[in-house]
Amino acid sequence: MKIILDTSVVLKWFVDEAGSDTAREYLENFIKGNHQLLIPTLLFYELGNACLQSSIPPQEISKIMELLQKLPFEIEDIGYIAFRKVYQNAFEYHLTYYDASYVTLMQKHNCELITADQRLFRKLKEIFEKIRLLKGISSFNRFYGRG
Repeated sequence: MKIILDTSVVLKWFVDEAGSDTAREYLENFIKGNHQLLIPTLLFYELGNACLQSSIPPQEISKIMELLQKLPFEIEDIGYIAFRKVYQNAFEYHLTYYDASYVTLMQKHNCELITADQRLFRKLKEIFEKIRLLKGISSFNRFYGRG
């Protein structure tokens, strides 16, 4: 089974907060081969920004990047191959281009998108049946620098 995790979920692998345990279960299941993880190249830029906002020390970033580089993600440059569709989704659903990238990837591969971003989930849950809110997220979640 192929799934997409957005940056709000991947960050929880490295930061202890609501939903971190569930996010780490996705990582463990991926490592065990229980599912494939599909991510856009954009995730690395967003994750770097989120790490800065979370005040993760520079020495920890090396460990994070080491782990990420070892993981056999399926990485797709959705912004390059589907620029118009990403833009259309952003425009039609009033999303940031970043969030629309994840939605477009979900549509293209017909797989689940897991997010910890409640605003994004609330906005799209009635439109897309494959979007899921990470379990363990309270009614208020942190802002990760995305729309």
